[in-house]
Amino acid sequence: MICDERAPAGVRAHRFGPSSPEAEAEAEAGAQPPFAAVLLYQPKGKVKPTRQSSREVILDAALALMRRQEPVSLDTVAHAAGLTKPGLMYHFKTKEALMLAVVDRVADDQKRQLEKLLADVDPVSPWPRLTAYVRWMLAGEVDEADLAMMADPRLREVLTRRWEEHFEPWVALPEGLDPQTRARLEGARFMADGVWFADASGALPLDDDGRSGVQALAEQLLAPQTQGERHAASSHQGHADDVLHGRHIGDRRRRR
Repeated sequence: MICDERAPAGVRAHRFGPSSPEAEAEAEAGAQPPFAAVLLYQPKGKVKPTRQSSREVILDAALALMRRQEPVSLDTVAHAAGLTKPGLMYHFKTKEALMLAVVDRVADDQKRQLEKLLADVDPVSPWPRLTAYVRWMLAGEVDEADLAMMADPRLREVLTRRWEEHFEPWVALPEGLDPQTRARLEGARFMADGVWFADASGALPLDDDGRSGVQALAEQLLAPQTQGERHAASSHQGHADDVLHGRHIGDRRRRR
């Protein structure tokens, strides 16, 4: 444990050394975790060891570069994370491995939001699933990092395939749907996808009035038309409205 002289007066800052085989391997590889990630500034007598996972620091750095629209490579991410390149490569041997992990992080964050809309609801039925999906796409926060699967043209195919693995279960429709029902559900989904992409890319996004109109039309398409559809969707409506309360489309904002 090393006392750092840069700590404010009256505060002790300690750097905690390797405490696991993984950390020792990083140190041997030349890894230098970013100062902010491994230091805890607290009043004297209240210092507790803390250490953020180097893997998480690396993913945070990659996403920050994407949000600043800066190049993402093993070198730039290592520099942004405060690591040497060998230290980064202890966790991610190739850029493909790094970008797949970035896609997983982004997708997992988004799926957690979707899952909140489906608590206590049968996810097998396409109506509650797609209603949650469309509402989240139109009301959730978004930024350039959400387009992680498109971050590298050379890796786009493998990254897009990983993205599909995450979200295909959310948009899958059962066999046997009549063509009109399938067209309505898919139409609502692709409307929401288009709004989400415009927001994430910053390319011709809708204003609040336009977004309100798109949401109204999408929900009209999602509205159950038969007794069976109404039964499948009825248990979802109240919970989704509760979760989305206070997150109306006019409140949407881009993360920075």
